[in-house]
Amino acid sequence: MNLTFHTELFEHRWIASERLAQHGFEWLADYTTIDLLHEEFGLGVGGIRDESAACRMVAILQAMFPTWRYLSVFEKDWGDRDLGWWIEIHRDPERQTGLYG
Repeated sequence: MNLTFHTELFEHRWIASERLAQHGFEWLADYTTIDLLHEEFGLGVGGIRDESAACRMVAILQAMFPTWRYLSVFEKDWGDRDLGWWIEIHRDPERQTGLYG
């Protein structure tokens, strides 16, 4: 298995956090995490409390990263961390994770 690591995603995460703050979104109040998606070269914003906030965040992230064509929005209602709406936006398609992927 070949692991991928993109250091520039750390800067993208910081900039995304700043941009969300400029639009009135506060870390831990409106969302709980911004994860790095190294395999797909992207970001995952999770633990978003409100569906309408998730929709507004999608627009912000798409404007920030216009060449990142892959987008997924879903509600996480399992586990014990970062429950709520999730946005995953990335540049590269997702890789298959099954036995033959």
